[in-house]
Amino acid sequence: GQLRDGLTGARTIGERLAGREDLPVLIERLLPDLGGHGALVDHFARALVASPPTERGQGGYIATGYDAALDELRVTSGNARRAIAALEAKYREETGVAALKIKHNNVLGYFIEVPARHADTLMQAESGFTHRQTMAGAMRFNALALHEEASRITEAGAHALAAEDAHFEGLVAEAVAARRAIAAT
Repeated sequence: GQLRDGLTGARTIGERLAGREDLPVLIERLLPDLGGHGALVDHFARALVASPPTERGQGGYIATGYDAALDELRVTSGNARRAIAALEAKYREETGVAALKIKHNNVLGYFIEVPARHADTLMQAESGFTHRQTMAGAMRFNALALHEEASRITEAGAHALAAEDAHFEGLVAEAVAARRAIAAT
């Protein structure tokens, strides 16, 4: 916001001063350098969020609407809980196990957990579930659809961060290319 206001304001002042006849020679010489950044400022205003995060590694600094593909990746990544909850409901209905839960940890990633007394339902050969771990009161399973959904979510998040990073590098290159004109202003 301040960048846009500062550069736009400089351009407006230059335009206002250009029509005056009583200008000192130095100001007349500097007037051409007091503007001309409107396109760059407008581009940055469209590309960047108004209050970007301080850490670049988490993303969130490229504005929504700047890149439709990035927006779609964010939607996919952001709807992870909803997608996993829908899959959990589907598995509960298919198996008839109301206590079935999809959980996540840093070791196994996403997995399906059922109380041990309901494990036989998921252990059947044609169930579509693969046994992963037996615990005292529960058993953990994996399923192809869960694995695919988890991969899709993870990949979308990683691709979104990579896309933001690429946009950021492009914006930095634009600013660097215009550095002399910006410094002159």
